[in-house]
Amino acid sequence: MKMPRLTKSIVEALAHETKDRIHWDDELIGFGVRVYPTRRKVYVVQYRANGLTRRKVLGKHGVLNADEARREATLVQAGRTLRQTAIARQLNERPRKTLHYQTPAEKF
Repeated sequence: MKMPRLTKSIVEALAHETKDRIHWDDELIGFGVRVYPTRRKVYVVQYRANGLTRRKVLGKHGVLNADEARREATLVQAGRTLRQTAIARQLNERPRKTLHYQTPAEKF
């Protein structure tokens, strides 16, 4: 089931279940709200780093509203992209060691 854009009223209307569940935002990929059986709700962002999927808790619902959490999720995802770009740039700009094989005559 697709989840519409997460808003304060939608998050507050989410029912708890016997297991925790993540409801993903339809607009921002990787952004969602996790609902625990204890009725606790936290905003999360999921991203990939070094080939692994990572999930970061942004904050509790009530302390953060959906729009603030969405902005934070965008910053987390953008930060990952910027760091990956910077690392790739450093690797490309690093001087490469070249091997130069000398003939026995060139050694003398």
